Amino acid sequence: MNVFIIVLMVVFFIYLIFCTELYLTWCVHREHRYEKKLRRHDNFKLEIQSQLEAVKNNQPLSPTQLKRVLSLLKRQVYFDLFNEVIIETYQSEDYRPVIRQYMNYFDKLLERLIKKKLGANDLFKLKLSKLIGYYQVDSPQVHLFLLDCLKQNSMYLKLNVLMSLSQIGNVTSFYDALCYISKEYVLYNEKLLIDIMAKFTGDQTRLNNQLLEYFSEFTKEFQITLIHYFTLKSWQPIEPLLLDLLERGEEKEKELHLGAIKYFTNYPSSMTKSLFLHYLKHADWEYRALSAKALQHFSQDDVINHLFAASRDRNWYVRFNSAMTLCSYHIDEKILSYIEHTEDHYSKDILLYALSLKQQAS
Repeated sequence: MNVFIIVLMVVFFIYLIFCTELYLTWCVHREHRYEKKLRRHDNFKLEIQSQLEAVKNNQPLSPTQLKRVLSLLKRQVYFDLFNEVIIETYQSEDYRPVIRQYMNYFDKLLERLIKKKLGANDLFKLKLSKLIGYYQVDSPQVHLFLLDCLKQNSMYLKLNVLMSLSQIGNVTSFYDALCYISKEYVLYNEKLLIDIMAKFTGDQTRLNNQLLEYFSEFTKEFQITLIHYFTLKSWQPIEPLLLDLLERGEEKEKELHLGAIKYFTNYPSSMTKSLFLHYLKHADWEYRALSAKALQHFSQDDVINHLFAASRDRNWYVRFNSAMTLCSYHIDEKILSYIEHTEDHYSKDILLYALSLKQQAS
């Protein structure tokens, strides 16, 4: 009986593998046939490219040409070729304003597509939400459609919407989208979201000012992301808020504090020296470790003395960052003298290790 069951299972898996291979072969064949079909209509791509060049050179497009293109776009093969040209052309930043202007001729087409997709499943919305970003059409109907897509359960759809709004560059719509996603922010990949925000094509200063103005209304998780975003963009108007966070020093704002310290590690401010010396003695080792690194911008004697003391810390990362910061001051003789006279073996070891790393890097 057991042998029969085993044989039956083996036969089933062989059948499953066979069916899978058959399906994949069919998919490849279908894709190949469709690709050949697209290539048979390459003249249409040349026509669209020609129209884009005409728009770039401020030459009018004839109503007959546009009517013909609009008529052909009702067929899937021409619609796909049209999008190929738009996506390929979008890769050149010089042509992005041209595409935006060119797509004004196709507002009725886009309106029809949006109406068609409103009741469609996520797969259709996924494709259209991505294409809209390349079209860069800035209209109320487009924004309503994209913001409505944010309410769907598909994470891919939500990210497509954010990317498209970033490409369109409308501050109000992009800000509204960020406000919406901040409520369910735990679902998002921070690095991916920061990358989308950094690629915003509209008025970046206005967007940043709006994010800063309503900073306190966002969830703490999203506030942390905003600090990391501003660290990437090096935006000075955020600095008073970060200084205030560090001065308040509330325990429940730990991640915000660490984000603020990282910001000032990259963009030093003379106002942070005393704060970093204070946090160098914090009970939490992460504060001490990041502060030791941030003090690399201050090489005064009092800072050096505090860092020598921190090189005796019970936490390895605090000792290491303190030693590396001391080495960055180019005071090797003073470090060697300290090593000779200190009785703390952990401090000696980490300072010697930091000096060896410095020599290897030079």
